[in-house]
Amino acid sequence: MKKETLNFLSELKDNNKKAWFDENRKRYQEARKEFVDFIEDLILEISKFDENIQGIDAKKTLMRINRDIRFSKDKTPYKLFLGAKIRMGVKKNVSAGYFIRIGNGMSGIAGGLPMLDSTTLSQVRKGIVKNSAELIKIINDKSFKETFKEIVGEKLKNPPRGYSKDHSMIEFLKFKEFIVYKNYKDQEVLSEDFLKKIVNEFKIMKPLINFFNHIIQK
Repeated sequence: MKKETLNFLSELKDNNKKAWFDENRKRYQEARKEFVDFIEDLILEISKFDENIQGIDAKKTLMRINRDIRFSKDKTPYKLFLGAKIRMGVKKNVSAGYFIRIGNGMSGIAGGLPMLDSTTLSQVRKGIVKNSAELIKIINDKSFKETFKEIVGEKLKNPPRGYSKDHSMIEFLKFKEFIVYKNYKDQEVLSEDFLKKIVNEFKIMKPLINFFNHIIQK
């Protein structure tokens, strides 16, 4: 990624107003184009080990830079990062996927299933119970633990209905979403090997993505 893109996002943080954004729209368009080009390259590389990603349109994976401020106390209109969700059936169905965002001090990758509806969540919990050994094997893999450490996400304080507090997988069953992530410093984002680095780490993530998608698609 180019430093100009991070510079734009840095200045946006201090000038998060529509008037300033309109005055600097050309800079935003240049930053967005660079990000789209980067995502195109990323999709191409991921598709070499995940055929479900082949042929995805990079522009359709992009998250809107406009914030949804309808129910927020923070009324600043723009996000301070560029983000993309790379997954099968981007707008047609729920699926686990690869996520990336670029921003000053807030760059990172993530993967999994965020913000699940109740029906899908129930399905995933049943899948975890049925395939618990496979999930444990994935998250205990040395490379996985070194890269992502553990699954995180919004979690219930008590066991979900129908599951005992003594269930061997109860800490996983309490999750309402299932996410792994890794953050990056700005100098890593600007390095020449950034694309190669995150591709390798998405490859490590892939077994978990496959695990969740196999459950959902049944």
